[in-house]
Amino acid sequence: MTDLDFYARAVIDGKVLGLGQGSLPEEWEDRLGAGYVDDVRKGRMRRDFGLVEVSFQRVRGIWQCFGAGIQVHRLGRGGEAVVPAPLLAEFGEFGSPVGFAGLDAAVARMGGRLESANDGGSTYHDQFLSTSSNVRVHVVSQVDDPGDGGTSVGDVWSIHLSWLGS
Repeated sequence: MTDLDFYARAVIDGKVLGLGQGSLPEEWEDRLGAGYVDDVRKGRMRRDFGLVEVSFQRVRGIWQCFGAGIQVHRLGRGGEAVVPAPLLAEFGEFGSPVGFAGLDAAVARMGGRLESANDGGSTYHDQFLSTSSNVRVHVVSQVDDPGDGGTSVGDVWSIHLSWLGS
């Protein structure tokens, strides 16, 4: 399996390595390892694994996942240093940049579909929505400084999985 398989599976299933809404911090640590930083504020916690960020809220005293993001753009700055070791072991090298055309093709090969979902909220990113999971893919549409961060127009910036309201 490849990095594109990892991204495409997340887009289609709306989960990261099988984890989704209501999952616990311990489950994420079991799957992605202990290399993370927690940011806790006002009843919410963001657990940052580098490539993957997970959002939790307290529900009856228990931290439960309500969203996750795959921060693909970080690969351009930190390379594989931002990829949790378990992901490297399962999917191999994570390339940068990741072109939207390649991700779109991988999603289609797995039976999924991405549709344009631009809401006019961003000048710098186009949004695409998975028809099967409500996952949003943000794609670079404008670059101010082409030398900054290593991304170009058409590259995947991030993939956002949110289960609030579902």
